[in-house]
Amino acid sequence: TALDAGTAKKVFSNLIRGPAAFLKDSAVILVTHASHFLNRVDQIAVIVEGRNKFLGSWNQLVEFQAPDEATQRAIDHIRLSIQEAHSDDEQPEHRKDPSAPKDATKKLALMTVEEREHGLSSSKTWLLWFKYAGGVSFFAIMVVLLTVDRLFYFGQEFWVARWTDAAEGPISFLGIQFDAQTEGRPAQFKFLAAYAIILLTALLANLARSEWTVAGGSRAA
Repeated sequence: TALDAGTAKKVFSNLIRGPAAFLKDSAVILVTHASHFLNRVDQIAVIVEGRNKFLGSWNQLVEFQAPDEATQRAIDHIRLSIQEAHSDDEQPEHRKDPSAPKDATKKLALMTVEEREHGLSSSKTWLLWFKYAGGVSFFAIMVVLLTVDRLFYFGQEFWVARWTDAAEGPISFLGIQFDAQTEGRPAQFKFLAAYAIILLTALLANLARSEWTVAGGSRAA
């Protein structure tokens, strides 16, 4: 019951009911809520409120009229379940009932083939996404955040290069004078403070850009 549909089907076929099932020659009592396997068993026992309310084949269950409401609800729930189709190698003829209506023996597939499309998304899809993401305002803010993010990202490398230049003498950056590294720790602290500001700004810009992208995608979903 706790298995997904594909795994449950493999377990049932390889262990209980398949042509090479491990327990194919054994009597198996299967207690389960997986009612989509019931058309592949020999006898079905329906227990309602601790009492045995039905015992018979799947075809008999389809035509069964319960004597009370609780049992009828359970029977209706089982009838509405999509039944597993028999495998090609399985021989179910000993369970067929010639007198049963055709609808009762109709095989329904538990899983169907997923519809897929291949290739790139159409321009209409992208325009629709762009519209619901926020339109022009979303795009404009994204450009600003991306520009700031990339500017300070490369600014880290630029500042490290300028910091290295200060090994030979003082430098000036944006009108601010930085002493040579040979001046001792006070000069180094000034370089470190500038580097920390660049790193923090780059981090905040990256977080803001990522958050804005996710927010736009959520609106367009």
